[in-house]
Amino acid sequence: MLLLAAVAEVAAAVADVAALDCEEAAAVAELPAAVALFAAKVALVVAVDADPLALVAELAAESAESDALEADVEAANLLLLAAAAEVPALVAELAALVSDEDAALAEFAADVAAEVATVALLVAVAAEPFALVAEVAAASAETVALPAAVVAVVALLAAEVLLSRASPARTEASLAA
Repeated sequence: MLLLAAVAEVAAAVADVAALDCEEAAAVAELPAAVALFAAKVALVVAVDADPLALVAELAAESAESDALEADVEAANLLLLAAAAEVPALVAELAALVSDEDAALAEFAADVAAEVATVALLVAVAAEPFALVAEVAAASAETVALPAAVVAVVALLAAEVLLSRASPARTEASLAA
């Protein structure tokens, strides 16, 4: 009996050792999960600590961007002011160009009027020989008509003389008429 009690005791001790080995194996198996959990907690702490730093960096970047935009707006305003200052000079230059254009148009109109007057003079000079020809033709017609009239008058007088010799009474009637 003692032997059985001793064997039972040894078996209980072996069972205890086996149970301890199982617990130890379970503890060893849980170790990676515990390490992963610890790493996650560390990462979370780092992330929480880094988050305000990231926000500060983001705010700084946005502030720098805002400053750059303000500088761009100021530069644009300065360019607009410079352009606005140039407007009166440009208006004066445009007015001068328009004035020059008006003067050039007036000069062109005067040149055209002079050309028209020259053409009218040329037409008048060209028409002058035709007027002279017409005048000469009229004078020739008069020259031809005058002797014909004289001949007609002489013929009438001759006819009257011939008639008066033929009848004296008729002569007196024609003279009265």
